[in-house]
Amino acid sequence: MRRALVFLVFLVCISAHAAPPSEVPFAELVKHPRKYSGKHVSVRAYVVTSCTHCGEFWESVKAARDSRVHNSPVLQCVAIGGYRRGYLLPKWLAHRLESQDYDGYVHVVGRFEYTTSDNIQSRFGWYGSSDKQITDITELTPLGRPIPAHIN
Repeated sequence: MRRALVFLVFLVCISAHAAPPSEVPFAELVKHPRKYSGKHVSVRAYVVTSCTHCGEFWESVKAARDSRVHNSPVLQCVAIGGYRRGYLLPKWLAHRLESQDYDGYVHVVGRFEYTTSDNIQSRFGWYGSSDKQITDITELTPLGRPIPAHIN
């Protein structure tokens, strides 16, 4: 009996981990973050790393640029969380992201996290405005050529 229970728990863990990510439109993550919190997601997004303290995903180039104009207290973006242990980005992309020299559309797969905590600043983002992030990233693939955001 005990062996059967251990085996069943093992199977549940493996199947949950091996489940394919849910393809989610970026707008859905922003509109309904509670629904996707803790879920393994696959998203097409515009990534911005070229401005000071940037490291976030947006729905589009326009959304990223408009965010600097409308200065909302809650941004409609998702912070870039960490990568899954052992996942290696292609060297050229890793270098461009690290040197804050890459803006463009990407396909990202990872775990979506949302928090409503009053202590957001200690968890995500520089200014405490990022309550959403994609972490445990297992894929970050450019979709086309870079498109500079031209935001500071």
